[in-house]
Amino acid sequence: MKHVKQLKNECSLAVLSMLSGAKYSTVQRAAEYNFPFATGTGYVPDQVATLFAEFGVDYHEESEHDIAPTQNLANLDLSGRGYFLYRPIMTGGPGWHIVAFENGVIYDSEEYRPYTQAYWVQKFASPFGRIEDRRVIIRYLEK
Repeated sequence: MKHVKQLKNECSLAVLSMLSGAKYSTVQRAAEYNFPFATGTGYVPDQVATLFAEFGVDYHEESEHDIAPTQNLANLDLSGRGYFLYRPIMTGGPGWHIVAFENGVIYDSEEYRPYTQAYWVQKFASPFGRIEDRRVIIRYLEK
């Protein structure tokens, strides 16, 4: 998987680019075409689902077996390929952040490079990290 650095509020577009293999600019154009008033403000789940479907990537925000407490992030099985969503502390609202993963490597579009799961958990899920202690939603595309 090729790491993509997102623009502001475009984590879902960057993750879609990484998972589909489409160029980030192509995904951005599709988003702008389908949802011209959402550009730059983030995308709601229905919009994200529409874009993912357009590029042939399955998107579901919730499923009971996909929810795991954030304190277990280090123990999550991130083998295979997929994405997970978490609630960052700094949103102060209902927002989620989405990251891609492949075989234990996390592709966080807010960062400049991918990280191993152990390093990412140490950096972001610590008591002083940016993950609010609620839940993580995981979706496996390939296992």
